[in-house]
Amino acid sequence: MVTYFKDSGLLSDSYAQTMASVLWLFILGGRLLCAFLSTKIPTWKLLCISACGYLAFFIIMIISRTALPITVGIMGLGFFMAGLYPTTISDVGKTLKEYPLAMSTLLTIAGCGSILMPSIIGAVAQQIGIVGGMSTIIVAVVVCMGLIFYNGFLQWKNK
Repeated sequence: MVTYFKDSGLLSDSYAQTMASVLWLFILGGRLLCAFLSTKIPTWKLLCISACGYLAFFIIMIISRTALPITVGIMGLGFFMAGLYPTTISDVGKTLKEYPLAMSTLLTIAGCGSILMPSIIGAVAQQIGIVGGMSTIIVAVVVCMGLIFYNGFLQWKNK
């Protein structure tokens, strides 16, 4: 992300570095709020809300051309992205208890994604530029959102 903002000339080097720290600060706040809200809101609803916010703020961040909306996009992105993984683990708790192999499968898939996605982004960025590389993340975000809403639909249907 820092490389994207520096290379695109949208933010100065120091401001882009600061935004990385701001992202982590909002991730921390988002995780704490998600942990609190997960006792009050069904996890599948919390996941759907988080997915919508994640997509919206990612799009704001990626299409913005000035510092203020980029900053707002980064803050919202961190905030809404923060609870996706822990809330997902919480949401599939019954499945994990029923099928012990499910947790290792989930962790393996998540690990593969965290290894492959930067490689894919880098490969695309080498071919068509850093903006194209960052834009490939939208595909992952949309797939993630689709799976979250499918999960929510299944839980809503089985009530």
